[in-house]
Amino acid sequence: MPALGRAAGRGPAAVPGPAGPGDAAAAEQRELFEHQADRLDAEIERSRPVEETVAGTARSLLAARTGQRPGWAG
Repeated sequence: MPALGRAAGRGPAAVPGPAGPGDAAAAEQRELFEHQADRLDAEIERSRPVEETVAGTARSLLAARTGQRPGWAG
């Protein structure tokens, strides 16, 4: 298999000088990826209280069914 990217002598480390169209496309892709990652992080943070509420409700229901108090081990 032929070498790709920097291993083949291509890329920013191997070719100093002004950025070409490929560099602009890579920067745009990186920016899009970072934006999507930020959106996913925000969605995870928004869903966390719901998960905690569901888990607390499940523990309470299980405790009521088994006759134990919520949060008690056993």
